Amino acid sequence: MRSELYANNNGIKLTTMQEKKHLYKIRNNAFDPNEFIKDFIDIRNERLRKYKQYTTEKNAIDNREKPDSDLIKVWNKIHNSFFNLIVDQKVGYVFGNPISYQIEEEVSENEREWVKEYLYNQDVFLKDIETGTQQAACGVSYRLLDIQTQLIPSVVETVASLKNINSWDAYVLGHKEAAVVLSEDYTEKGHTQILTLYTKDLILEYHSATNEISEMTEFKIAGGIKNLLGIVPVFEFRNNQEMHSDFETVEDLNDAYDRMISSGADEVEQFRLAYMLITGVDIEEDEAKALFKKETGILNIRNPEGKAEFLTKMMPKEFFEYFVGLLEKNIFRFSKSVDVNDEAFAGGNESGEARKWKLIALEFKANLTESWFEKGLRDMFEGIVAYMRIKQGMNSIVSSNIYADFTRTLPVDLGYLADTLTKLTTILSERTVLGMIPAIDDVDAEMEQKQREREEKMNEMNSFGDFGQVNPNDAEQTGEVLDEEKATDNKGSGQTR
Repeated sequence: MRSELYANNNGIKLTTMQEKKHLYKIRNNAFDPNEFIKDFIDIRNERLRKYKQYTTEKNAIDNREKPDSDLIKVWNKIHNSFFNLIVDQKVGYVFGNPISYQIEEEVSENEREWVKEYLYNQDVFLKDIETGTQQAACGVSYRLLDIQTQLIPSVVETVASLKNINSWDAYVLGHKEAAVVLSEDYTEKGHTQILTLYTKDLILEYHSATNEISEMTEFKIAGGIKNLLGIVPVFEFRNNQEMHSDFETVEDLNDAYDRMISSGADEVEQFRLAYMLITGVDIEEDEAKALFKKETGILNIRNPEGKAEFLTKMMPKEFFEYFVGLLEKNIFRFSKSVDVNDEAFAGGNESGEARKWKLIALEFKANLTESWFEKGLRDMFEGIVAYMRIKQGMNSIVSSNIYADFTRTLPVDLGYLADTLTKLTTILSERTVLGMIPAIDDVDAEMEQKQREREEKMNEMNSFGDFGQVNPNDAEQTGEVLDEEKATDNKGSGQTR
């Protein structure tokens, strides 16, 4: 639940006019970083708030105010991390199996190997998980192709690195027309906030000497260079068109769940501090305090009709369980998540294929995530290929030659899978069929291995085929030997008779 109504926008993305304003100024070399920060600050705060809800650092229940009453001794603030479950479930479902990056065979061998080695050295599998997590938790995530120059050892060499950028530290303007990235460093001015503007032609840096981005002094231009790649090297991975998080629709439900659980815990704990009802005798405050200091536990009531008992209230257990159960059910329903503890899902008799039908809402959400993630990857491939052409002199590859295969993390019914793939081999290519098998991460490597095995089997068959064959040059000699053996056999046979 948002803590306030944002004055400049909805806290999710810039308004259409705000975006047009900044793009107009960028096109006319009049970009104002301070005006951009003013428009972006609400979005930054909202994305950071969502991420802290995912990590459980800060939640709405933390702001639960205790009433001003001495009667209330216990006031819990218990958070139930459905946000964490919702995000991690989808991320594990989509990215639990590493994305398989494939390069088409028409690309030259050295360029294919360069791309594979580059992605491997960049730990792209771990970066994909981190990107997918922020994509789900904040509604969007970003990745930067950062090109730096290094002296190795006396030669200047360019190094391209893929870096994940926190969603609250970046924004892409227009259709890959420009991007802004926030970072910080320690310079001669001390702690310095850095705003970097990326366009297709230029990379400009603005500095502000301050500790907190919310208290920034005015940004001032600090330098700039030409963008040799000719593209904006900041890649956007949206969660959906509106950049909503996976738990956008259930924030209020989770807050209500937290308050319900916290209130229930209050009641249970306050039973230990229950009131004692004493009848048939008058006890002053000082006398009562002295009474509870005694270690005997004996209370003397002189009135025969007097008694002492604890005064407690009955908890509406049935209503509590019903209401908590309803909230929990709706959280899973409206977030399109799966309660794996539900008996209908966790039954041990269902096959892996049958369980898929119970994952239909999660699968729909995963398909949407996959589509937007692929869009971000296509932009990333475009940047990598541009770097290969300009800095590595590799020209045969284009960005469309690289593609990604996603594999869901699900229990696999191997019997069903084998039967299905066998039938598909008659209508699909071998590469496509192999790409559908969860256990295969690298289709090219698997095809090469299969080819080697075929060749080995052919060699074995050829070696067996040579056994016992007759050399044509020895045909006459062989015939004589056979005739002699035949005569000997016939002679022996006659003697026996």
